[in-house]
Amino acid sequence: MRTTLMILILGLGLTAGCSKKPKDGDNAPSGKEAPSGKEAPTGAAPTAPAAASGGDIDLSPGGAAWKGWHAKGDEAQVTDAGTGDGMINVTFKSFGFALTQGDLHISDMKSGAKSAVEGSNGKVTFTTDKPDALDYVTERPNADGAPIKSYGFAMYVNASGKKIGCSAVLDDPDQVTSAKAVCQSVHK
Repeated sequence: MRTTLMILILGLGLTAGCSKKPKDGDNAPSGKEAPSGKEAPTGAAPTAPAAASGGDIDLSPGGAAWKGWHAKGDEAQVTDAGTGDGMINVTFKSFGFALTQGDLHISDMKSGAKSAVEGSNGKVTFTTDKPDALDYVTERPNADGAPIKSYGFAMYVNASGKKIGCSAVLDDPDQVTSAKAVCQSVHK
């Protein structure tokens, strides 16, 4: 449960900070950049994050439990999540997700997603709801009342005879697709 709450809090915190759209005349970055590096116009499709190319990500900086483990993807920072249970954070330039060896408590994550939107007049839609996989979209108003969508997922992969859990709450479906591709490439 503690791990689940940490994932949900981390994901919602990242989403809240990354999903803010600038007001007219505001030069703050939107969090979704156009290929040229300039801010994408409002309503423009975000560029697909390039996380799951052919590079090698060494997961051992996450701690002893991850020694010898790798994934395929572009350059990423790997850190211990600080939860005390071996969970690690894998962070790319535009998004990040969590990996764990063992149980993710997907039913607790589902409850957490529901609770997260209840107090903000939001809603959650579950697009996949299985014991080993959860995909959902949350919609809630920001401070100005404009809707913010977040895309959450939790899944398991079997890698080198071990159950690996992967989860995040992200800004767009392309990030979810990229994160899942990296998760599916974990190997020892």
